[in-house]
Amino acid sequence: TPARMSVVVDHHGPQHARIEAVCARADLGDAAAQNEFATLLAEEVLSVPSRHLSDEDMAKMAEAARWFRLAADRGHAVAQDNLAKLYANGAGVSKDSKAAARWYRKAAEQGFAPAQCALAHAFADGEGVRKDPAAAAVWFRKAADQGHAPAQSELGACYQYGSGVEKDEAVAVAWYRKAAAQGDPTGRFRLGSCHMDGAGAPRDAETGLRLLREAADQGHAQAQTDLGLCYMTGEGVATDYEAAAGWFAKAAEHGVEQARHALGACYELGRGVAEDHGRAVFWYRTAATRGYAPAQHALAQCFERGLGVVRDMKLAARWHAKAAAQGFAEAQLGLAHLHADGLGVRTDPEAAARWFRKAADRGLARAQFRYAACCEQGLGVVQDDEAAAVWYAKAAEQGFAPAQYALGRSYTCGCGVRPDMARAMDWLRKAADQRYASAKTMLDALFGDAAATERA
Repeated sequence: TPARMSVVVDHHGPQHARIEAVCARADLGDAAAQNEFATLLAEEVLSVPSRHLSDEDMAKMAEAARWFRLAADRGHAVAQDNLAKLYANGAGVSKDSKAAARWYRKAAEQGFAPAQCALAHAFADGEGVRKDPAAAAVWFRKAADQGHAPAQSELGACYQYGSGVEKDEAVAVAWYRKAAAQGDPTGRFRLGSCHMDGAGAPRDAETGLRLLREAADQGHAQAQTDLGLCYMTGEGVATDYEAAAGWFAKAAEHGVEQARHALGACYELGRGVAEDHGRAVFWYRTAATRGYAPAQHALAQCFERGLGVVRDMKLAARWHAKAAAQGFAEAQLGLAHLHADGLGVRTDPEAAARWFRKAADRGLARAQFRYAACCEQGLGVVQDDEAAAVWYAKAAEQGFAPAQYALGRSYTCGCGVRPDMARAMDWLRKAADQRYASAKTMLDALFGDAAATERA
């Protein structure tokens, strides 16, 4: 089909003449004109990203793909890159990651930096090619050496995390700095994060926050999220719940599940926004349904407490289970409690002990304490005083007062450990110092004035 017949030219004056000229050159086989004409077709459809594509739109995208292909077959690197994008997104052609990678490679081998960066991403993610971090780093470097800012940011990440290259945070920062100097939002975000954390660069909250804010102002969603967290926790800046909630809201609209969960917490607690449990549940559910484990746990707690929803222990158990299956320790602990008490699920001591242990293995002191109690009492596991003492000690060393008391009690009676009254006094005193009443009572009963004198 001649180019002139493939599009309705409704422009006037110089623009009309330009399009007519492009069409004429495209029909004569000029690869650059074919690419330009295909771009005009595609841009006409994609200029409003949110609109539903009609049959006419789809036909235009298919025609754009045909013209890109004509130019790509003539070796036009930009057309090859554009055709690859259509295959990657399934626009005008059937989605085909292998075809996308093949066309990206053709353009990349001609030195076209955006295609080199895209091919690197394909190797990094295993999209259309075998996953190969080393190959990804090679292609990121080829594009980065040409000054392609997004590739410089990605090459920095390769060095920061040792993906395909030897880990070197200082080199990572150097590449982030190059990208940031060009105004790349990802480069600014990553460089800012390095300054906040002191990773490969001096810890400098002022510089870090400036870079995060620059990236956030450019619409970088993770920068918006992290800036919100800084305002929420007072890291490097005065605590400002209203500012935190504002940044979380921006990132939430961009689809960042962490921000959606954080915004839900703002509504639950009334931090920076008016307390609104219904809105809290909305944001928790939005992130939870997309698989974000902390939000799944938060939503489960809402169902447990009847917060913004009708209390429903079965739904609480279901959401705890989803988060627990992802290894989220707090949800594993919550699910264990439900199995232990028969709330929303049948009473099952073995399942309870199993989930207590999973959360305990992740270092959660309350779970370590509960699993120790299971071992001590033989609840869902074989009774084992020595194992109980080990797990009480793990929780006690984290400062968990009930575990400190239990460990002190174990030393007084020699349950799972050798009797040792000095250690017993030490652990009971630690718990008593946290106002744990049972520990103070036992300390006074066993050691009387000696314990009081030592506490003084």
